[in-house]
Amino acid sequence: MNASTDIRRAADWVRSADAILIAAGAGMSVDSSLPDFRGTGGLWTALLPACMTERDVGSLTKANCFLEKPLAAWQFYGRALQVCRQCTPHAGYVLLKRWAARTAHGAFVFTSNVDGHF
Repeated sequence: MNASTDIRRAADWVRSADAILIAAGAGMSVDSSLPDFRGTGGLWTALLPACMTERDVGSLTKANCFLEKPLAAWQFYGRALQVCRQCTPHAGYVLLKRWAARTAHGAFVFTSNVDGHF
């Protein structure tokens, strides 16, 4: 196999597609200088309210966290939203959007990212 041939083949597939499915995860966000959620210095640990520890993070991932711990939930998610809004998406997002615009049916994004960059 030749890497150059493989890249050309992949480019041809993208160019001739009538729609694109984009599957992306933390790498897209991290490459835009956002911290990941669970790593050292990640959002889970860096943005936890003062009254919480990393062990408490699970309570902020449940649907009822805004009912059970409203102050902590709003503090955490408000800070996370602020961090995401201050970050500029990297050029890869622009490229994917351009590819999607060239297709008849656009693109569908399947992601766990919560930064809103897509």
